[in-house]
Amino acid sequence: MTVLAIQAAKHLAQKSNWKYSNLEYQKLIYIAHMFHLGAEHEPLVFGNFEAWPYGPVHPDVYHLLKIFGAHAVPKTFGLFKFIEDIETGSESAWLDDAANAFPPGNGARLVAVTHQKQSAWQRHYGTNRKSVVIPTDSIIAEYKFFQNG
Repeated sequence: MTVLAIQAAKHLAQKSNWKYSNLEYQKLIYIAHMFHLGAEHEPLVFGNFEAWPYGPVHPDVYHLLKIFGAHAVPKTFGLFKFIEDIETGSESAWLDDAANAFPPGNGARLVAVTHQKQSAWQRHYGTNRKSVVIPTDSIIAEYKFFQNG
């Protein structure tokens, strides 16, 4: 089942005890989405990721959380209480795997992972451009490359 990217962010917030930054949410959701898409042949989250300067970004999550800058999104962030929780299952497991691999405080490492030479971001990012959609077939190709590499 595909979920809202905001639901994925809320799940990660709860799992991390509210310690992830917007940048970390972006990369974790992207990585979980890539692996889910490659393995399950369906998207984890609705919408598109875009190639922005610091890597793949899901605009819905970015715009909701940008007010926190590089800081962790606090538990007091009230909008998350209106977002439905993800049921325990496949979707939460993919997000949990990404969170377990990259605990809070790994923003630089996450950027390095999403900026590798064969990444979908690398193939679609152009300097000083935003809103360049990363096509699904490029995300699947990235998954296959990392599975075989």
